Amino acid sequence: MDIITICKDKLPNYEEKIKMFYEEHLHLDDEIRYILDGSGYLNVRDKEDKWIRIFTGAGDMITLPSGIYHHFTVDEKNYTKAVRLLVGESCGWCTTSPLTISKPRGST
Repeated sequence: MDIITICKDKLPNYEEKIKMFYEEHLHLDDEIRYILDGSGYLNVRDKEDKWIRIFTGAGDMITLPSGIYHHFTVDEKNYTKAVRLLVGESCGWCTTSPLTISKPRGST
């Protein structure tokens, strides 16, 4: 478990980190996110490899089953504070997708 604050003033190496969060990946265990403050988008792939964009804001909780490709991006406010939990013993960042994705918000 960790608490992360995603904003330029609080997250070291902000630009590098938001690019990393936006890289499509999956986990070998379930992941739970609880948004404490701010907002953003969690993008997940469905069974037909189509993107589903989920807006997350303060008070929202979402559970991603293991094996679901996803990525996260902040919205235009560029601020999200969340609790992240991985259920199980695997690593926090596991497998990136071979599929091409577009650039994260705010990148050039």
